[in-house]
Amino acid sequence: MTLSHRVSTVRRMRTWLSCLLAIAVAAIIHRHIAAGDPDATRDWPEPALTPGLSDAQIGTAIADHARRLADGGYFSGVIVVTKAGKPIATAAHGLARIEDRTPNTVDTVFNIGSLTKDFTKVAIAQLAQAGKLSLDDSVAKHLAGTTIVGADRITIRQLLEHRSGMGDVFGAKYDAAPPSRLRELADFVPLFAGEPLAFEPGTSQRYSNAGYITLGLVIERVTGETYRDYVTKHIFAPAGMTKSGWWAVDERVPNRATGYTLHGSTDRTPNTKSLSGRPSSAGGTYATAGDIARFYDALLADKLLSAKWTSWMVNGSFDDTRREPSIGVAGGAPGVNATVELDGPWHVVVLANFDPPSAMATARAVIEIIHGTSRGGRPMIRKRAPPGSSPTGVASPASP
Repeated sequence: MTLSHRVSTVRRMRTWLSCLLAIAVAAIIHRHIAAGDPDATRDWPEPALTPGLSDAQIGTAIADHARRLADGGYFSGVIVVTKAGKPIATAAHGLARIEDRTPNTVDTVFNIGSLTKDFTKVAIAQLAQAGKLSLDDSVAKHLAGTTIVGADRITIRQLLEHRSGMGDVFGAKYDAAPPSRLRELADFVPLFAGEPLAFEPGTSQRYSNAGYITLGLVIERVTGETYRDYVTKHIFAPAGMTKSGWWAVDERVPNRATGYTLHGSTDRTPNTKSLSGRPSSAGGTYATAGDIARFYDALLADKLLSAKWTSWMVNGSFDDTRREPSIGVAGGAPGVNATVELDGPWHVVVLANFDPPSAMATARAVIEIIHGTSRGGRPMIRKRAPPGSSPTGVASPASP
């Protein structure tokens, strides 16, 4: 159950990326609150906030708060904070593997959930930039003979924007597969092909993991490479992401963190049974916090796309050339939480092997420490919502 979402209060929604995916904030929070997951329903410690701190003092305050969260059992993972490319704080806490007491370190690789979707977006943009596809091409143009309902009407742009009408891949069919057998993108197709659309493409918006599996299939068909090979060559390599990978769930990776969940249990248990056999274009890639920082640095430096396409990726416009956007990106599932906050010159990466909101709440606290003031809203750590209601503080933006 991997969900990607942009975490942002209304005041920080400056980009199309945040607007398009803010709807998934409610989805991930509601799922964990409705399940009664302790991490999602308990109160979290507030950071000590002092305006006007120097960068060195901010680094110390971040380290102190991270230690407090880890000691209280709220956080297990790695934090990397930079300002204009300069390291400000790096912290590793908790255990990568509880069973043998292996600690998390800066070299630990974490399941980043749906942060993977940004790799998929960049890959599509690279192919569009090269003239190998158009954002307004239909799915059927590139996946001839597909059994995906509406493939002749759904466009690549609509898949990117979660406006295709397609749904999820996680549910009863996923659980029955079983998940460990899902190793190639084609293995996921029977989970959603033939399913009716929730709405006519382009008329509404609904978060869709199936849509991002479909985008991965398009990438494979257009390039003649597997999705994993394409991203490794054209995104990981130029970004300098040497420690990221696509390891199978049953593959031994010495520095990989096991995810631990309280979902359906009073004790943290490994999440391996809920994971697909291998990561997909919708989520599940493994990376270090440093590699995730390098990805966004490379993106904003036009190392992955032309300046024109970087503007489209970051700001939703070919004409908006800002390179200090305010963006929050996150992925979450049982035992998986990954968050990136790009706040002007400040870049915050938090990867955790606990349930949401472990990384999300930690990253928000880091941003508050940086600015010396509470940002308010804090939808990711609200208490249990009444049945049938949506968590407050979450925007449902209009379509761009």
